Amino acid sequence: MLWPVRRKVPNVPASPGLIGKVATGPFYPPGTYTVKLTKKDTVFTTQIVIKDDPKSLHSPAERKLQIETVETAYSLLEEIASFNTKLTDLIARLDSLKESGVSPKLAGSINMLVGTFKEYQNLIAADSKSRLSGESKLREKAADVYSGIIGYLGPLPPPDRSLKSIKKSPGSKMTLLTSHKQVKNC
Repeated sequence: MLWPVRRKVPNVPASPGLIGKVATGPFYPPGTYTVKLTKKDTVFTTQIVIKDDPKSLHSPAERKLQIETVETAYSLLEEIASFNTKLTDLIARLDSLKESGVSPKLAGSINMLVGTFKEYQNLIAADSKSRLSGESKLREKAADVYSGIIGYLGPLPPPDRSLKSIKKSPGSKMTLLTSHKQVKNC
């Protein structure tokens, strides 16, 4: 049996540009894990201990920060994907309701609601035209942080610029965390 010692790849709203950035899941952190193997009616159980690499050039505090930062970005990507899926489903349902022959007043309210939901989707992800222009939205920023930290094995602590970008995005109207808070509270 082979265990890759990684969690599943995070869910993200569809984007061909993010495929390489979220191609792997994060490593499981150091700890003791119970493994169960079932063969017919027989269950084999053992424990596996994952330890920090003793050759690591990073201090325990740096490794802890990396794990926490990857987990934050991973969770954010999962929440973005879930919220975007819900928005897409609501938009489809509202469009279907509108096409079923509702009153003009209700159709107008539905149009306003659909417009609001599409604005939220625009906060989440850059369309292909925007991404080509360098515009980056919540999805892209979280994926950039995730990919910049998950595979970092260099001799110094994780790049400070990646850690700052999850908190602040120069030149944009809102920070990543503010955007996430607004989307999450919808």
